[in-house]
Amino acid sequence: MAKYDNFSKEELIELLKKQDKELARKKYGLVWDSEKEPERVVLDCAKNLPVLKSVNEKDIKTNDDDYNVMIEGDNYHALQVLNYTHKGKIDVIYIDPPYNTGEKDFIYNDKYVDREDGYRHSKWLNFMEKRLDLAKELLSDNGLIFISIDDNEQANLRLLCDKIFGEDKNVAVLHVETSVIAGPRRVPAMQGSVVKTAEYVLCYTKGNDTKIFKNVLYDYINGFDKHYSIFFDSQTNKVIPFQDYLKQDEFIKNKFSQMQMKISLDNLWKLMVVDQDIKDKIYSEEIASHLFRSGDSIDTLPEDVIAPILNNTVFQYKERFYLKDIKGKIKNLFRYKDRIGYADDYFSSFGERTVRGNLWKGFSSDGGNLAKEGGVDFKNGKKPIRLIKQLIQGVSSNFKNNMTILDFFAGSGTTGEAVLSLNNEDKKNRKFILCTNNENHIAEKITYPRLKNVITGKKSDGSLYNSPIFANLKYFKTDFVVNSKNRTQTKINMAKQCSEMLCLKTGIYNLITEQSNSFKIFDNNKHNQFLCVYFDFFDDEMSLFIEKLKKLDGNKFIFVFSLDDNLDTDIFSDIKDAKIEPIPQKILDVYRKIAKEHIKGEIND
Repeated sequence: MAKYDNFSKEELIELLKKQDKELARKKYGLVWDSEKEPERVVLDCAKNLPVLKSVNEKDIKTNDDDYNVMIEGDNYHALQVLNYTHKGKIDVIYIDPPYNTGEKDFIYNDKYVDREDGYRHSKWLNFMEKRLDLAKELLSDNGLIFISIDDNEQANLRLLCDKIFGEDKNVAVLHVETSVIAGPRRVPAMQGSVVKTAEYVLCYTKGNDTKIFKNVLYDYINGFDKHYSIFFDSQTNKVIPFQDYLKQDEFIKNKFSQMQMKISLDNLWKLMVVDQDIKDKIYSEEIASHLFRSGDSIDTLPEDVIAPILNNTVFQYKERFYLKDIKGKIKNLFRYKDRIGYADDYFSSFGERTVRGNLWKGFSSDGGNLAKEGGVDFKNGKKPIRLIKQLIQGVSSNFKNNMTILDFFAGSGTTGEAVLSLNNEDKKNRKFILCTNNENHIAEKITYPRLKNVITGKKSDGSLYNSPIFANLKYFKTDFVVNSKNRTQTKINMAKQCSEMLCLKTGIYNLITEQSNSFKIFDNNKHNQFLCVYFDFFDDEMSLFIEKLKKLDGNKFIFVFSLDDNLDTDIFSDIKDAKIEPIPQKILDVYRKIAKEHIKGEIND
């Protein structure tokens, strides 16, 4: 009983009520000590209410599309803000939270949680529960959440997610192969240890449709598999065996006939070595880049063999065929074998099989490339771009409009690159919101530089990363409004500092007019939508504000300070195409609801 000795009568009554409520509704589930050491960053929200602050010098603008968003700050604060700006608007959440291995990968209340901590799992569950509670509110009606995890907390996380999202909302637990038993890993395996080769992705839906992966039967983006056996014919919109594709082309058929050769991939390489016409044909077709890109890189051929070969040339050396690509890099070309025939459904973009169950193999091969992905030095903890792209692309047809994807454990920014890469491939307009703290300078030295590398195509040292993927990025930091005992003052302060939250809510970010003590006006990149915020306690400059509004041609989102949440909208009767709302009471209502559920503090009303 010692732990309760310092509790007041009211606190003990509240605790008993909470336990009665839990026992009344929960017959089976997860129980942990949530009172032993509450999270300080959560408790602090009783005194400090989160808002956003623009970091304009880190904004990136390359075109007139809408912005993607990065928020630097504790993700609990960011999720509180998003519960006001994006409730019910997020289609897909992907997160890769701390695995709580006990090896300095999880910090709670500014201290690493190690294996000797008796409350190690309780602290992690406290940490995750509150964030997942907030995340659930953000999901759209048929929204989905994917959570990467390993053995340390997978069982606990599954029960926690069953509690938060509902056991019936669990779509799958994917087993993702992340490594193979080779090299030094073989030693413990040979000695009898069960070596870890897989992690998990927990999938939950907010909707009722459990058939979520509707886009993974065929990989229309990459054309066909790295074994060349299956090909997507863009003319007929059908996936066919590659040999059939070759057989239906009259030019290729005639060439093989003239040479009295069977149509096969091996023979195609042979023809390309000796026949310029067939080489020109292949190089001019859509299949060329896929064929050559799929070859395995190699650098063991004798220099006297490589040197005289022209770039963009297929050549034969002993029993193999090789490609010297446009940059002079040597690739070993796959030779078609009978064992890979019409029934083969291996696609390089999706791993071993295109129609898969909960075992997703093939990601171990990404291990050597992870260090290079993003062009940033973040060797431990990255997730493969390919995995996140598959998750997002696989569920894309569940959403009619352009998707919004959230990652509130952004880490190195892989989710951002995955979204931009997918958009670049299928020409869709998905948007991402990434949230990360700046622990060990990860936001400023890893996450943001990676996004900049992807968008600009250049790394900070000036070297090339990839072809630029033109997109826009808006950068925010979390900030705070003091929750004063003077309720009026709290409302005044919140109204003055909530403009950037309203930017995020409306997707309108460009400041075009500012009257420092009374109002701000923003527009979007196409200059046809406007965010208009009047935040002054007094109405001294309301007439000037209204005159400014009359000159705006487009849809207007108008937010006006109101102490009692009531507005005299008649004063805006001459403003066309306007939607008018009072501030800041709705923001405070959201924060009060969260405080009631997560902390003992109250938000002043």
